[in-house]
Amino acid sequence: CIDDEFMNGTYESYYYWGGDDLSFPFPSGEKEMPIHIEQYGKYWNYTTEDVFRIVKNIPWYQKDPEFSDDMFQIPQSMYCKSYTKLHEIPAMPHSFSFSQEELGFNLNSTGFLAGGFSPLSFKRIWYSDNLTYARVDMNPSQEDKGGPILKNVSGINGHVSIVFDFPYDLAFLAHSANDECHILPIDKDFFLCNSEGNKCEKISREKLFGMTGNLSYKGKYKESGIEGETWSRLEVEKKNLKMKLRHEVSFQAATPQVESNSGRKEFIPIQQADYREEISEGKDKQEFKQQVRIVNYYEFNRTQPELEVYVKHPCLQRYKSKLYTLEFDGPGLAETNKARFLPQLWKAIKKVCKPETMLRFELIDLRSPVWISEKVVYMRILEPFKTNETETDTFVKNIKEHVNAETFAVCFMGWSKVLEEKEMQWIATNITLVEVNPEIVRTTPSTTTKKPSNKN
Repeated sequence: CIDDEFMNGTYESYYYWGGDDLSFPFPSGEKEMPIHIEQYGKYWNYTTEDVFRIVKNIPWYQKDPEFSDDMFQIPQSMYCKSYTKLHEIPAMPHSFSFSQEELGFNLNSTGFLAGGFSPLSFKRIWYSDNLTYARVDMNPSQEDKGGPILKNVSGINGHVSIVFDFPYDLAFLAHSANDECHILPIDKDFFLCNSEGNKCEKISREKLFGMTGNLSYKGKYKESGIEGETWSRLEVEKKNLKMKLRHEVSFQAATPQVESNSGRKEFIPIQQADYREEISEGKDKQEFKQQVRIVNYYEFNRTQPELEVYVKHPCLQRYKSKLYTLEFDGPGLAETNKARFLPQLWKAIKKVCKPETMLRFELIDLRSPVWISEKVVYMRILEPFKTNETETDTFVKNIKEHVNAETFAVCFMGWSKVLEEKEMQWIATNITLVEVNPEIVRTTPSTTTKKPSNKN
């Protein structure tokens, strides 16, 4: 937020250096050394704009004085009202997962805690397939319980798990208080949704991570011990000019490798914070109060989440279904290729069956029940969630047509028996898609070592 035409900001820093006219030499023998830094800026103090100025002296005896980010940043209490386009928030990936912890506390006029910290909620969130699928496992706050989707379920006490298919417009909810499975329409006001339009189609990253309004770049700071960059905005309530809300979002600062290799920064959120400040007038003095609400982000992962995040959801596991097995032929072993093969099989089924929602299919496992070279997929097909949807027998018929014609192939990057990475193609063996007893999943071993094959 430097105040000049190029960066269009509201904050200035002046750096003064010593030269030839110094009356004393530096111990290092150098003639030009930093003397002090003068910083000047403006910030909002409720309804007035105050001036900030500070001078930081550099120890003259240091040959190579250390300069930290804090020496050049706007103090945390300040707000820069002009947006700096040179510091744009990094773009968000299409698949990711993270944990978030929300807590709140109040500060009194002396700056001390009033009542201690209040943990509000803890959530673990996954997104995949271009943000159209999501799962949330959480210990909801009282606000969550009274909000969209959860308010339609009574008796919530403890852990809650919800799976979303946004284009399909349904949420599948299970909670630890009982064994009920709730299938509910997605409320467009739910915190994971984009509330624009008539329904929730996919995530709004701005809403999820607090990136709404005219955010201004503030500087580099340490949040939760992590070097990050912070953006902020200030709001003053029109009805109460002594009430202001300062909103801040922080993201992990880009490493030199990321900046040099790609020219862009990675989207790694650190924290979202809201500071609600109010001054109340008393008989003898003014009293300052501040309500603080903070969301800390952990374990942000940009990779595609595993399929089991969605298909092994407790709500879907209890839904009426049929179990099928399907055998494949190809190089490599089932055990070492399961994690890479099943996601590609999921896509192949989607292409062949074109279901209303892929949550109808659960790929339970890939096993070698008799010979180590065998590759058998165990798959559940769930009954329709809505009326007038595609029946299970239709899906089975479509898959069988390709299987029996030996055209149901799955390509992926897999591991050979000697653990060399290579392109692979597994083809479904004809006449092997059969319905089986669900008990077979619990009794069939995952892998055996009988009769090893000579295939690579």
